Amino acid sequence: MAQLLIPDSNRLADFGISNSTAYNALLPELWRKGVQLSEATENFFQQFEGPSDSYAVQAVRDLSKGAGSKITFRTMAQLFGEGVQGDELVQDKTEDFRLGSFQLTVDFLRHAVSYNKRTEEKIAIASELKSNVPVLLGNWLGRIKTERLQKLFLHKGNSENYVLSNTSATDENALLPSDTISYDTIIRVGQQLKTRGAKPAMVGTNGKNKINRYILASTGEALVSLKAESSYLAAVRAAAAAQGESSVLFTGGYVDVDGHVIREYNPIDHDGFGPIGSSLNPKAALGEAFTISNATANSASITLKGGGSASAAAKRVQITSDIYAPAYFKYFKNFKYRFSPDDSLTVGGSDRGYVLILSSGKYGFYEYSTNDGNQLTLTGALVKTTGGFTAGTFNKTRSTWGLNATAFADDNITNTHSVGDPIIQCNSKGVPIGKSIMMGANCAVRGYGSLDGERSEENFDGEFVRKVYVTSIFGQAPYQRPDGRQPGYVVLTMQSSTRVWLLRPGLSSR
Repeated sequence: MAQLLIPDSNRLADFGISNSTAYNALLPELWRKGVQLSEATENFFQQFEGPSDSYAVQAVRDLSKGAGSKITFRTMAQLFGEGVQGDELVQDKTEDFRLGSFQLTVDFLRHAVSYNKRTEEKIAIASELKSNVPVLLGNWLGRIKTERLQKLFLHKGNSENYVLSNTSATDENALLPSDTISYDTIIRVGQQLKTRGAKPAMVGTNGKNKINRYILASTGEALVSLKAESSYLAAVRAAAAAQGESSVLFTGGYVDVDGHVIREYNPIDHDGFGPIGSSLNPKAALGEAFTISNATANSASITLKGGGSASAAAKRVQITSDIYAPAYFKYFKNFKYRFSPDDSLTVGGSDRGYVLILSSGKYGFYEYSTNDGNQLTLTGALVKTTGGFTAGTFNKTRSTWGLNATAFADDNITNTHSVGDPIIQCNSKGVPIGKSIMMGANCAVRGYGSLDGERSEENFDGEFVRKVYVTSIFGQAPYQRPDGRQPGYVVLTMQSSTRVWLLRPGLSSR
């Protein structure tokens, strides 16, 4: 009779674990690896990390550094003196060194979830390994690291680090729908990096040869216009002729543009209690329906709630005196984003932001003042010029903002919005606004300290309730030269969304 062989591997004893105490000691290490692996799927900039300044993001690991410690980066400028010629003596004509340094502070980055024993499928510690807790917390780590580096690029640079897709525009409110990412724009912005001294970053190898390119990081929606441009299409067809079926014409992706690689960043519209979009493409979903009518003509303000559902809109927890969570609008203008407990964005009292709300094939245009992350305070609404609407201090017609008469004709706009309607950041002309980042070598540094995805927990109520933490000691910042300049990156502001203009074909030429 044949013998039935039952697999008998991967037992606790096979790992030298004979009791629950030894098993508990193994758990944090396994759990940490789960966190780090899942973090990599959400950490967009990790693909650009490397141990030297030839990579776009230089990563430094110093296990001796704890929370509040500083990692010091020394910088030294090149020599550009005149020297001496012929029989001239150097004597005291030596050149002074130009030395500099900047410090990267690494600090705690923590998050936690809690659940009780009834939540577990089995009352055993092994169930945690099989659960989604390490994956969820790891994904959070990756997202927050990506988000903060984007914010550092967007707000901590010098004036030369920021350019507009339209060279004749003076600020983002002057941008039009035609001011998108183009073939020429990529070359122009890349040349600015070259002029400032940024070198192309290492992005891969071909055999023993290193591949160095400038990197354009942008969202898929912002890149749609590029894929339809004749100059770019010519490059795609040329690559297809040389590469055949393996080219991006058939497989998707992007061809290099004059020494620049394109890396697409696509944050998903998730179903969790938090912001969707990113700092590159701010968007949200309406959490509470509302209608603008004559009753609001002279209202002081109206509260706009996010979250995409009534249950999400009802969640509101105070974090600081002027920040509330869930922060559905944290990527929108006028949010006092916190880089650290002691460093937040400054928002002027008179600063205004603008949003489009897309509803049933039409859109509403609104002005807002305060953004506490959880809600926007609307201070103005675009209403139709016909239909009996009364204009006032809140209800305003398109002439107030100088909006285009074709794009914002009465047939195109609505003031009735439902739960779940998309909300998009725009400029004062109603043009969706987003960002792209062009990076060269050593544009940023990241420091990893003594803890990286470490697990800890505490139990309450007779160990019925468990709170599980993940902790990293981490810091990041744009690279800075001795003269204070940050030559390794440029932030491009442009028209970023095709969604609005797809609602009304032809409006993109306004």
